[in-house]
Amino acid sequence: MRFLTGPSAFIPVAGYLAIAIILAVWPPTSRWGAGLLIGLGIFTLLGGGICVGALAQMGA
Repeated sequence: MRFLTGPSAFIPVAGYLAIAIILAVWPPTSRWGAGLLIGLGIFTLLGGGICVGALAQMGA
């Protein structure tokens, strides 16, 4: 089993999410944490859209 296969592929995402939540809760860095969370949401929407578009073109 390789490092980034299966459930272990979500470890970096979980780490990013945990750090973003901690920064969003701590008042001095709340804007930065909120920006990281918003950025993750935008990345998910855009990445999902690109993936669905690619799959639609392939006819899958």
